[in-house]
This record gives sequence, structure tokens and C-alpha cells, in this order.
Amino acid sequence: LANPHRMFLGQTQLADAFAKAQLHVDALPGEALLNAEDPYSSNNRPAFDDEIWDLSLYKEKLYLYWGPVPALLIAPIQFFTGIEVTDIFLVYFFFCGLLIVNSLLILNIRRLFFPEISAKTALVSIFLLGFILPIPWSLNKPDVYEAAISAGQFFLLGGMYFAICAFDNRINKWLLFFSGLFFACSVGSRAINFFSVLFLTLLILYWILKNQPKPIN
Repeated sequence: LANPHRMFLGQTQLADAFAKAQLHVDALPGEALLNAEDPYSSNNRPAFDDEIWDLSLYKEKLYLYWGPVPALLIAPIQFFTGIEVTDIFLVYFFFCGLLIVNSLLILNIRRLFFPEISAKTALVSIFLLGFILPIPWSLNKPDVYEAAISAGQFFLLGGMYFAICAFDNRINKWLLFFSGLFFACSVGSRAINFFSVLFLTLLILYWILKNQPKPIN
């Protein structure tokens, strides 16, 4: 387990690594791990006390195995200001962004498809979205894992919002561009979101083809 004072610095360390044009973080794996008979296997490996948290060992260097997008976003901030942007700030701001995006989604979907639903019902839905799991749990433990989840969800729902807006009247290519950019950042934050992005991409392609005059050129 990581020492308490080094927790919440996963993306921070990766951002520092990017600023130095390297992919591995500066944290050292420690002699106990390196001297193990097979440091890549947890079987029969002696217990060790190191500052290792959500990192993978490869050729005596440690690599963060979560998506790099959050670290890429804070790398220039840390490089030019020298201020550490820890995971706790990433989790907070990405979940704030998620609340905004979810609110816009609800309001837009209500306007387009369910105008008969009262504004009060929409506002209650927005309030509930702010407390839906895993947001309260993640805010209580804002580590690198939660940073990846919050970033992945923010970009995924942001991509959905831009996609819905892109088909409001006519197909807006700029909004589709931002939708695709957010989807790419979602996968770059958490790889498992690839399956959701793939489904949404196929759905968007279907709507593009459906809105084209026939026969399709």
C-alpha cells in the first residue's frame, strides 16, 4: 500500500512524467520488490512496504495503468506553475462537469422529446443525478481510480450531449467533432468505456445515414 502522504498523486506523478517526456513515473519500485524471485507475479512474492499504488512494474520502472487524459490536461498547469494538481481536485472538477453535462442532457431531452414533463420534475431529476452512485463514494475516496472514473464519465456523457445537439435541426459537423473528441477522451481516461463509445458511435452513424437524402451519396 502507498504511504498516506503519497496517495492521491497518481495523475500528478504521470503529469510530471509527461512534462519530462517520459512515460514512467519517478517513483522507485523499491529493493524488496526488485529482489523478489519473480517481481511480476504475486504468487510467493514476499510482502513489501513501498509507495506503489495503481502502478505496474516493467524493466525496473513503474507505469500508471490508468488512462493518460487527466494527466495530459494537468501537465501544462503543473509545468508552468509548479503547483501539484492532485487526484482530489481532478475528481471534484470532473464530477462538477458531469453534473453540468447531465443537467444539460436532461433539459435538452425534455425540450426535444418530453415537453409535457414539468420543469419541477426535471429539476428533481437533476438533484438526484448529483447524488447518484458512485459519485458520493468517489468523492469520499478521491484517488487515481476515481479520477479515471470521473473523467471517463464526464467525457462520455459530454460526447452524448454534443451528439444530441448535433441533430437538433440539421447535422452540425462542429458539434459532431466535439462529440467525437469527448468520446476519444473518455476512452483515453478509462479504456473500458470503449464499448460504450463503440455503441454510441454506431448509433450516431445510423442517425447520420437516416438524415441523408436518398439515395445516399
